[in-house]
Amino acid sequence: MKWEFDQRTITLTGDSETLAGVNNIVVTQIDLAEVDESFSEVYRIPIPNNTEITSGMREATLSFELGGLYKRTVTVRKSNISCINVSEGYVWEIMNDSLNGVILRGQEEAVRAVSELNVRAVADLTDYGSATGIVTAPVKIYIDSVDGNSNVGYIGEYSVYVNIMEAPPEEEEGEVEE
Repeated sequence: MKWEFDQRTITLTGDSETLAGVNNIVVTQIDLAEVDESFSEVYRIPIPNNTEITSGMREATLSFELGGLYKRTVTVRKSNISCINVSEGYVWEIMNDSLNGVILRGQEEAVRAVSELNVRAVADLTDYGSATGIVTAPVKIYIDSVDGNSNVGYIGEYSVYVNIMEAPPEEEEGEVEE
């Protein structure tokens, strides 16, 4: 990765107690799974309350390029699509036959070594609470390593259709009346 950040230092003035606790400022966090090959964005530099920037700019530009990475498109089988954090008393069913077009990225040898059987999609249903019906749920992609090599990632955002239903009532155990 080649990267450039045009504002590496700034000078702050303000309350001494506030400034005593400042040794770095996080301008942003980038999820590389959402970046294809290049990225450039301008960010406002967040500073602590009751402080001011007295030297340097109030904005910074972050730019980077990802190079030398191999890409391969795979299909996640229905048996490798699951859900987590389903509300109690509810069940789910994946409506997709598969999740097509998942792009893997990494060193060519590592990406080629990944079997489609080792790629999973997991939908987090936390935000759906007691909702029922078919919803479009975003998924996180997991690439299970066979040889301990975790140098393969994915890019893009993916979702699946999930049918959320109330769980059928469980039958009580006991004697059967005749």
